[in-house]
Amino acid sequence: MKKSIFVFGLVLVCGMNFAFSESASFFRGESDGSDGELIVTEDTSVPLPEDGVLNYTRIEVQEGATLTFTPNAKNTGVVLLSQDDVIINGVISVSAISSETPGPGGFHGPYQVGEHWMPSDGLFGFKGKSSFASNQSYKYIDPYLISLVGGSGYNTTHITTLYYSGEYDNYSGGGSLIIQALDKIVLTGSTQSYPARNHYNHPSVDNYRGTLRLIADIVEGNGSIYAAYARIEANEISTGLNVDTKPWLSDDSTAYTTGKPTLPIYIKNRPEIWIESVSGNSVSAGKKSQWGDIADITLPTDNNQVEINVRAKNLQAQFIDDTTAYVRIMPQDEDYYAEQVTLTDAGNGEATGSVTVELDISKQYLFAAYILATHLTE
Repeated sequence: MKKSIFVFGLVLVCGMNFAFSESASFFRGESDGSDGELIVTEDTSVPLPEDGVLNYTRIEVQEGATLTFTPNAKNTGVVLLSQDDVIINGVISVSAISSETPGPGGFHGPYQVGEHWMPSDGLFGFKGKSSFASNQSYKYIDPYLISLVGGSGYNTTHITTLYYSGEYDNYSGGGSLIIQALDKIVLTGSTQSYPARNHYNHPSVDNYRGTLRLIADIVEGNGSIYAAYARIEANEISTGLNVDTKPWLSDDSTAYTTGKPTLPIYIKNRPEIWIESVSGNSVSAGKKSQWGDIADITLPTDNNQVEINVRAKNLQAQFIDDTTAYVRIMPQDEDYYAEQVTLTDAGNGEATGSVTVELDISKQYLFAAYILATHLTE
């Protein structure tokens, strides 16, 4: 009996047609202060709420201290909102913890299943290249970093090839962070989104960093920003800042951008998509998530025609026909590919769809559902 492994759903907000319509679900406000004051005097990890948004009255990370975050179940990125200044004399980090644990909003490395590596290749094949895969790097974020998506995972080998004294050459991506202050962000320390490679220090693996975005009236200081992509939105920006970017595309000239603080802060009620069933086998509702949550389902042994059913929510009905959904199929030890799914309006901002694929049922598979969404709903 062979099993297939499913990573349920992911939503990409792509930059080419990204539009800030009034009907879109964008947060344009400020902190409500409900989480109080955050003064970090020693290394501290703050648990993330379900939406990844923290509302403070004031934030200060003192010299010698590092602020990190405990990921939530959906592994969303981090949004820090402050009613007062944000003072960063120490470190705020959304870096990956290990090759198996990405930063908040980042992507998992490959999955080991028995004697095989199942190549996650970051955004389900959109980033990086493995020994199984021919796809090259792809920029899957919007140009303003509003979509709060982190860096890619990556693998270069499978279990029969060993690197680095018996370790496998696997990575998890850095996370995504947005910081908004009503007046100033003072940065003399650093903000970081590094990847992690096996048990090695993550600053050595630059190509899988995440994204950082700072928003305030004034951003000043002589500190550092380490990310794949960084953006500062302010009326005054210090020239003494060190912005160190390593974009996913080596020739990308937009790795660091600036602008005025007039754009939305983040997306509310993000669209979601998940796999509901495979060949009539229901996937547990308790395992739905944007990424990283896995369920095992046994494939049929007498039929290589496999039907995959998906469901999405938080979509505007008038745009469902224009929303592109896919199921990415990653066979054991082979190149991956994607099958497009036609979505049908199911009411209340939800949609359903299915696709039938022909598989070699002697193999194991990693499946993922994802959509490219440029229209969002309140």
